[in-house]
Amino acid sequence: MSVCSAWPHQRFSSSSRNAELLIIASGDGGVTAKLLVVDDEPRTAELTAELLRRAGYVVEVAASGTEAVARARSSAPDLMLLDYEMPDMQAPEVLDELRSGADRVGFPVIIFTGARHSPGDQVLGIERGATDYIVKGTDRQVLLARVRGALRERASGDRVVVKGRLRVDMAKGQAFLESKALKLERRPLLMLQLLASREGEVVTRAELLERVWGSTFKGFDHSVEQAAYELRRALKEPGWIETVRGIGYRFVTPPTKRLLDDVREALTHLSAAEDASHVRGAVLVVDDDVRLAEITARGLRRLGFDADASSSLRGLRDREVLVVDLSLLEALDAAAHQDVRASRPIVVTGATDQQSRALAAGLDASDYLVKPIELEELAAAINRRMSAAK
Repeated sequence: MSVCSAWPHQRFSSSSRNAELLIIASGDGGVTAKLLVVDDEPRTAELTAELLRRAGYVVEVAASGTEAVARARSSAPDLMLLDYEMPDMQAPEVLDELRSGADRVGFPVIIFTGARHSPGDQVLGIERGATDYIVKGTDRQVLLARVRGALRERASGDRVVVKGRLRVDMAKGQAFLESKALKLERRPLLMLQLLASREGEVVTRAELLERVWGSTFKGFDHSVEQAAYELRRALKEPGWIETVRGIGYRFVTPPTKRLLDDVREALTHLSAAEDASHVRGAVLVVDDDVRLAEITARGLRRLGFDADASSSLRGLRDREVLVVDLSLLEALDAAAHQDVRASRPIVVTGATDQQSRALAAGLDASDYLVKPIELEELAAAINRRMSAAK
């Protein structure tokens, strides 16, 4: 949904048109890149598509988030330009669908918006997997440059890394241990590629945050730990990912003898952990931003949770897990504060100061997560809380 026109009307000179047609519009392997423009406003979608076609790209158009997901799953584009706000799905929800389970696809997504360009919206989109964020009405040459840059980044570097029995194929967005595909989300997969390409070298948490998460914010350290956990769980074998305490992680191809000695025991323990991670139940997401609460609840419902959203606290159902924004807790009376404490909530917050952490600790919180939060990270925290309640 747009509140301004995508591109102002411009008169193209013969020289500028020829210059556009000479742009090398290539994706992986040097073939002409296929782009998918997603916008529920037909005129805006066609204006954008025509601009990209003039630059030499093959362009398809989808009129909704649902159609975009279906098209991407049937024939993945080299890049998607995605409107933020559409009637059926918002951009973060589309990104969650594209990255979920075995149907995830690995291609750059540029969020393209006329209204939703606040810092919070941009952070949410990028944290959900978007490559870039462009405001409608931006100069057309800037848009084309951003598209070319995203395609170059996708095509650059080693697309396939092979280490022993492990094969990471970024062009396909998959990793394989021998012939078995590993079920990994985008960031754990990118972390595995980075570590495997630098076998034996310690990669610091700071570098992982910057190169995989695109951030230098130390509040995301828990996301790095969660990604390492997901890698080990997917590999189901000891020795691939080593923790270097206080520094970062190192990739090591495990020796065959050690693998044969340890694999049976490791598989038994990891299978039990995996079974525990599949627990699903009731969740209440409470945030003063009811729009964000509903997006989060919808994402959790797609993962199998019975999730509700609210802007205020209510009585909890039996075994229902409470996910609550810390800012809502400051105004609670003593009785309500005690009820929340008894539930051992998962506290989410945009603050990282000691006072906020102390407030969460006083609530006996089962987890303390700093916004913006990956949906997979929140789901893992919910699973831990549910397992602890058994």
